[in-house]
Amino acid sequence: MKSFEKELKRRIYWQALYAIFAGLTVIIAFIIKIRLYSNTEPGNDWETGVLIGLASGFFFGTEIPALCRILQYRKALRNPGILEALHIKETDERNRMIALKACQSCLNFVFALLGIAGIVTVFLNTTIFLTIGVILIALLILYIALHAYYSWKY
Repeated sequence: MKSFEKELKRRIYWQALYAIFAGLTVIIAFIIKIRLYSNTEPGNDWETGVLIGLASGFFFGTEIPALCRILQYRKALRNPGILEALHIKETDERNRMIALKACQSCLNFVFALLGIAGIVTVFLNTTIFLTIGVILIALLILYIALHAYYSWKY
């Protein structure tokens, strides 16, 4: 159980680091947007509002789950019963198999959607087509690298 406690402390550290980094990134982006682009085009208020709304959504969409996980892990570290229940939940083979199958299906779905989007965008916009192509190649390289790593590790 000590190793699991150590793992939770490591997760708290990385979640906090992620939350701080995401928060600083959004704050810096807001400052840059306000300083550099606020008075360039007077009729651009709708676009500015949409971009600020999207940035706020990304910010809260990443910060709130990170903070919830930090609170969950801190609560588990304080209460041995919750810690044991969390350990059982995370190490249960059935839950791990379900998560693995869901990740595999999701990856296949993402590859299929990006492939279809690439085919459609050939006829619409070359820049978008090339961007999707680079994303597909990067995902494929990442998949092959992780597959090789885990095959070597296990």
